Amino acid sequence: MTATALQPIIVIGAGTMGRGIAQVFAQSGYDVNLNDAIPKALDEGVAFIHKMLERAMQKGTLKAEDALAIKNRLHPVRSINKTPKCPLIIEAATEILEIKSDISEIKKGQIDLKDGVNRLEGRMYKVEDDVSDIRGDVAEIKTTVNAMSDALITTSKEVKQLKAQK
Repeated sequence: MTATALQPIIVIGAGTMGRGIAQVFAQSGYDVNLNDAIPKALDEGVAFIHKMLERAMQKGTLKAEDALAIKNRLHPVRSINKTPKCPLIIEAATEILEIKSDISEIKKGQIDLKDGVNRLEGRMYKVEDDVSDIRGDVAEIKTTVNAMSDALITTSKEVKQLKAQK
């Protein structure tokens, strides 16, 4: 596989869809600027792509030098402000209307890039906080369900003992 001088692209969102798109473009010879407002998601996206390339090498479907070239075409970008101007921006962000709207306005040049990024990053951190709150709620529900299950088991044993005494 030989890399050609193709225009760089930006992929916004490093989740399942974004990292897949980024990998395909990088494998096709494009320099890919992969961005996610959540640093952990960006790190996990890049690590996943590297893992898939390693697997392909182990299977013998990808040469080591090609995998290295693909990795070198993948550029994780912590802030969208630090991405080069690219003719193609692919949005693969979370399915939240406000976030998609902000990205669309940035792509169309309707809002200043810096203001748009600040709005986006604020929304993404809010999403991250909401997810954290939901995880906390799920943990509480799990604890309650476990306690109820234990109580039900105890009650069931007590009922069996009462029936046995009759």
